[in-house]
Amino acid sequence: MLSDLIKTHPDKPTDLPFGRLDKITIQAASGMLRGQPLPIADINFVMNYLRSQRNWFNYDLNMLRYFPVFLPAEDLIWLAQNIFAHALAYINVLNNADLVSDIVLSVTNALIISAKDYDEAQSLLSISHHTDALKGKLEFSVHRKALEAAIIFHQGDRHGAEEMHAGVLATLKEYEADWDIRQVEAMWPLLTKKD
Repeated sequence: MLSDLIKTHPDKPTDLPFGRLDKITIQAASGMLRGQPLPIADINFVMNYLRSQRNWFNYDLNMLRYFPVFLPAEDLIWLAQNIFAHALAYINVLNNADLVSDIVLSVTNALIISAKDYDEAQSLLSISHHTDALKGKLEFSVHRKALEAAIIFHQGDRHGAEEMHAGVLATLKEYEADWDIRQVEAMWPLLTKKD
């Protein structure tokens, strides 16, 4: 079924980027599930497109949530520094706030796990604290707290990080959020891994 979506359609205009973006997004979603990388040319195409857009609409945000795991450190940092500037104008439209919260969590995960840029991760989470559209999102707030615990861990406060992590798990258990508990528990070893 996904392979049918990747096929070219001769009836669509070829000068618009959306056909290629759709194909790359499908490959990214599939690559996430299979652990396969994306070609550098595709990553560059997506990033050039995002940089060229003044505002990111629902299409852009839906696409973007699949890419953080594939991005090199410099693109992750650019995303961390620009997501709110590009998405804020329409963050309250449709489910854009949910998409932005997913993207912020994904970018922060990638900044911690692969880029090892804890300062940029902390900065992104700090900005999210002051974004009104994200303040009322309990699930986002809990996962953000788990990421903050990982940053504290890498800053040398292992005990404080473990306490914060335990608090996150206790909160999730209180709400019987089994899926989120499994996510937080599975991510913790990756987030606190020292290279």
